[in-house]
Amino acid sequence: MLQNSLGPLVGINVISKPPDLIELKPFSGLNLFLYHVASNTAYQSLDSPTRNTEGELIKTPVLALNLNYLLTAYTMDKSDLQDIYSQQILAKAMLTIHENPIITKKDIQTAIKAMAITPHTDTGDDLDTQIEMIKVSLANQSFEEMTKIWSSFFQTHYRLSVSCTVTVILLSTKKMDVKPGLPVQQRNILVLPFRRPVIDRIEPHIVERNSDSKIYIIGRNLLAEDIKVLFGSNGSSSVSSKTSVKPKLMDISDTKVVVDIPKEITAGVKSVQLVHPIKLTDSEIKYEDWNTSNISAFVLAPKITDIRPNIPISVGGRFTITVEPGVADYQKVSVFVGNNTFEIELPKSSTLVNTLPPIVISSEFPASTAKQSFLIRVRIDGADSFVRPDPTDPTFKKYLPFVEIQR
Repeated sequence: MLQNSLGPLVGINVISKPPDLIELKPFSGLNLFLYHVASNTAYQSLDSPTRNTEGELIKTPVLALNLNYLLTAYTMDKSDLQDIYSQQILAKAMLTIHENPIITKKDIQTAIKAMAITPHTDTGDDLDTQIEMIKVSLANQSFEEMTKIWSSFFQTHYRLSVSCTVTVILLSTKKMDVKPGLPVQQRNILVLPFRRPVIDRIEPHIVERNSDSKIYIIGRNLLAEDIKVLFGSNGSSSVSSKTSVKPKLMDISDTKVVVDIPKEITAGVKSVQLVHPIKLTDSEIKYEDWNTSNISAFVLAPKITDIRPNIPISVGGRFTITVEPGVADYQKVSVFVGNNTFEIELPKSSTLVNTLPPIVISSEFPASTAKQSFLIRVRIDGADSFVRPDPTDPTFKKYLPFVEIQR
C-alpha cells in the first residue's frame, strides 16, 4: 500500500530493516520497522477458557497482538534539499495511512500474491481469513517517547520518524488435537410474551395466625401457567430464609392471588414475592426464577395462646407465655405487661420455641397490695400481638390475656 502511494516518486522503495543496518548501507525510500509487539488486552479478556474441568483442550487458544511500527524516510541525495525530500516521503506515507485506516481482506490477498508470501502451514496466521479486519492508526507519541525508541538503537543517528499501531493480529495453531464439543441432540425454543407480575398491595396488611390464615396478593399480570409465592423474612432478624408456596388454581386470577400462610414461617415483618417459573417443551429443564415480581410485605402478628400460672402472681414470682407461631432464637422478642417491658432472650435452638422463657416480676414492679390485672402484649421482630382492650369483647381473654399481680 505504501509502495503504491510512493510510486510517482522516482527511485523510492519501501523496505523493512532495523535502522542501524540502513546506516551501513544508505538508500532512498521509506523504512517500515516493527519495533514492539504487545498483546491485545480486549481480546485477552474476551477469550473464553480453552480447557474443560478435566483439563482437556476444547478450543484452540488465540493469541491477539498489537504491532507497533516505526516509519522513517531516508534519502541519499547530497544536495541542500535532502531533508526536505525525506519530509515529503514521510508526509506521503502518513497521508496514505490516514486515508486507509482499514486494510481489507482483498488488500491482504493482493499483497500476498504480489510478494509470493507462503503462510506457515501449522499456524492460523492467515490475515485475510481472520475474523477481525486489520486497522492501522498513527500513534500520537511525544518527542521524548520517540527519543527513547531511537536511543535503543546503538550508534544510530536520529531521523524524523512517526510510529503507527496495527491491530489486531490473531494467531492460533492449526495442528492441535482439540476435543470436539458434544453435538446438540435437541433444540428447544420457547417464545413467551414478557409479562412481569406486579404486586400493588397485600390484604390484610396485618394478619394473625389462625387455622386458615390467608393473604390476598393484589396486583397486575399475576396469572401464569405456573405460579410460586416466596415468603421471606425482613426486619430485625439476622437470618433471612425463604419459603415457597404454590397456590391453588381456583385462587388465582390476573389481578388477585389467594394463598395460605405457611405454617413454618415465624411472626414478624414478612416479604412476599410472586414467581412465574417456566419449563421448556419436552424438556426436564425448569427455570424457577425466570420472571419475578417486585417484593411486597405484610405483618404476621404473634398470638398469645396461654399464660401459666392462672392464679394471681406475687411480686418476685414468675409466669410463662405460650405463643404461636413458634419463635426462632435469632428473633427479637419483647413482652409488655401493662406499661412495663420485659426483653426475652431465647436459648440457642435449631427448632422453633412456642413457650417463652419465664418472666420474673421484680420488686420494682408497680403492683398494689390488692390483686391487680395487667394486659399482656407480645412483640416479635416489630410485629405486635392484637390489642383488644375492651373487656366486654367476647374474644378479650382469648386474644389478649391478662395477668393478675399483687404484692
